[in-house]
Amino acid sequence: MNKTMDDGFGSPFERVFVAGLSLIAAVILVFLAVQGPLIRGAITYRTAAPTAFWLIRVFDLGFSMPLGLISVYLLWARPDKAYPVLCLFYGFFFTQIVAVNAMGWAMFLKKDPLFLMRDLAVFTVLALIIAFGFFYVRRNYRVG
Repeated sequence: MNKTMDDGFGSPFERVFVAGLSLIAAVILVFLAVQGPLIRGAITYRTAAPTAFWLIRVFDLGFSMPLGLISVYLLWARPDKAYPVLCLFYGFFFTQIVAVNAMGWAMFLKKDPLFLMRDLAVFTVLALIIAFGFFYVRRNYRVG
């Protein structure tokens, strides 16, 4: 990320940032691997749309997690090549979190009985974390 550093990777904060991103990706992968068999029996055709469930599952496991792991590897091994993949990773997550927050606010404004303020608070914090990560990566990007 920071090309002025010659010690291989960058500042201590950049190392902590990459370690934190790796930890978040690992926790999500473990959660999906453990939670999958547990909720397989709970999701039925009467309680939720199975197509939407599997679409989200495929995006989580098949797109965003590998992209996140590739981003972390590139940050660690080749910081000068990581920027395009990081933009794709953060763009996907930021698009997702904006949609989820918009849905939460629409539920709040329409007084939906299934609305939970704690969920909206969690997703708002996640949006702030994602925005911070993107702007941090963008701030440290150096061309040529």
